[in-house]
Amino acid sequence: MSDKYVMQIQQKLKRLGYSLGVDGIAGKETLKVFNQMVTDSGLKEVEVPKPSAGDWKDDWDHKLAGVHPNLVKVVRRASELTTTPFKVIEGVRGIERSYQLYGKGRTASQLRAKGVPTKYARPSVRKVTWLNNPLGSKHRVKSDGYGHAVDLFPAPYQWEDIEPFKEVATAMYQAASELGIDITWGGNWDNDDRWHESGEYDSPHYEI
Repeated sequence: MSDKYVMQIQQKLKRLGYSLGVDGIAGKETLKVFNQMVTDSGLKEVEVPKPSAGDWKDDWDHKLAGVHPNLVKVVRRASELTTTPFKVIEGVRGIERSYQLYGKGRTASQLRAKGVPTKYARPSVRKVTWLNNPLGSKHRVKSDGYGHAVDLFPAPYQWEDIEPFKEVATAMYQAASELGIDITWGGNWDNDDRWHESGEYDSPHYEI
């Protein structure tokens, strides 16, 4: 189901007096409200089909440009295996973007010590990277000419909802296994059977 069609349903539900967001995502909230409308109408409750991951692939060629072909293969195969749509929110990362992220949660003096321009200091926001080298991310282009990491954001696009991240991770691991490609997930840095242990909080991140 396309995001445009879902959005039309959401808009009609709002006009009928139901409270929900209009975001084009057939998530849990939309399904709940839709079924409430069905119940109120005296009809039989139905299940709204999940949108296809393909509905979110429009900008993938751009987002995956410069990413190592092996990792691209895993991402594309995972999109075929999962019923949870996901967006590619970052592939190759440039210097300015690296500085912007490194500056979050750090003071000007901390940035100065690492050779990062102090204009990127954002000490009042949450730290998002723990790299010792501000330019050491695997998102950066490596000696082989490719970036070695991607960040994926699954529907319904809520950072606090960890289950969709696990669903995409399952598909990514299956895809990697099928293709014979080793990957590491930020929600399981030590690659054991216990996900989201202490320090394993980078759920969107995958690297080779």
